[in-house]
Amino acid sequence: MRFRLYFLLIISVALLTFGFNLALGAPPAGVPIGKAFVDNFDNPKALSDPKSRWQVSGTVVAGRGIVTVGNPKDNMENTWIATKAFYTGDFTLDVRARLISEPRLWGGYGIWFRMQSLTGIYRDGGQGYVLGYVYGDRGLTLQRWPGVHPVAPRVRVNLDRNWHNIKIVVRGNRITAYFDGKQVFDAQDSEYKEGHIGIGTCYRGVVEVDYVKVSVP
Repeated sequence: MRFRLYFLLIISVALLTFGFNLALGAPPAGVPIGKAFVDNFDNPKALSDPKSRWQVSGTVVAGRGIVTVGNPKDNMENTWIATKAFYTGDFTLDVRARLISEPRLWGGYGIWFRMQSLTGIYRDGGQGYVLGYVYGDRGLTLQRWPGVHPVAPRVRVNLDRNWHNIKIVVRGNRITAYFDGKQVFDAQDSEYKEGHIGIGTCYRGVVEVDYVKVSVP
């Protein structure tokens, strides 16, 4: 009788803990919680290291303090880097990048955040938010995937091959974004509350990135 009571008590505590973690939006089992970091990509071997914070898909090359993401010869390749860690709360993301591919109808790159998994981005059916710098929309977009749902009206900026600083501030369901220090988006959306962070390309877009910083409260 006493053994049964102990057993029931253990099961009850386990179920309560499991439910509490779900209520807090805990990441899947085995996925580390996202922490603050700065990456200047000074070590070209870091991306291929099993202990790297990044997971890589497609044509990604690191060297000279720059990581190049994208394949200008393959329209179908799914190319991106994303954090293995799962960010469960507020954060600020700073990225310095430049688009180096030739203008095409939809070529460009996107900065993803609150990605639900590392199995899909762009052509693989991504789930999360993306700030896009793309030719097709002639500037900046803030969208929720899947379904390419606009979170805010697009902003027209000059698409060029210069380096640009992009900052994304996420506080609860509020998303504020800056382009070269100028605020371009201030929107709210509550579909996704946590997820991975990544940078990807589409339609033969190629982007160079030399700085990524993630700050957490």
